[in-house]
Amino acid sequence: MSINHLSDDQIQEYLDGLSSEVTHIHLEKCAACRENLKAYQNLYKHLQGDTPFELPSDFEDKVMSNIRGQSETANSGLLTFFLSLLGVAGAFFTIFYYYGLNFLKAAPENFILIVDRVAKELNGGLTLIVAAALILILLGIVDRNIARVRSRIS
Repeated sequence: MSINHLSDDQIQEYLDGLSSEVTHIHLEKCAACRENLKAYQNLYKHLQGDTPFELPSDFEDKVMSNIRGQSETANSGLLTFFLSLLGVAGAFFTIFYYYGLNFLKAAPENFILIVDRVAKELNGGLTLIVAAALILILLGIVDRNIARVRSRIS
């Protein structure tokens, strides 16, 4: 026969004087629940002995300024996302303008060939596109690091 032990909530209700007679009977018979009860009693005893502490007078101002700073950072992140999205959309519209929608009919396996063809028609080849992508990644890393330094300063 399996024993249903008391839950933490039931033990806390017992300590608060809100438990039922069933809880009292169970505690008389179950050593495991009595041990759990003793642990809670020790915890309560130590918590009652804790000394209260006072927050600094400017605590609220500091917290609120941090919250405002975080919301400004979140807004700039959202702006960056939308500007990036706008840049990608601009690139696609430029390709659509010069090539129409015909290049979308090609199979996905031919994507690299399509990119290479577009790059060659731009007189740069695939190397130009790879170099541009690496430069954009590098600029993104530099921009992120500058933003971190600015946030630490302010």
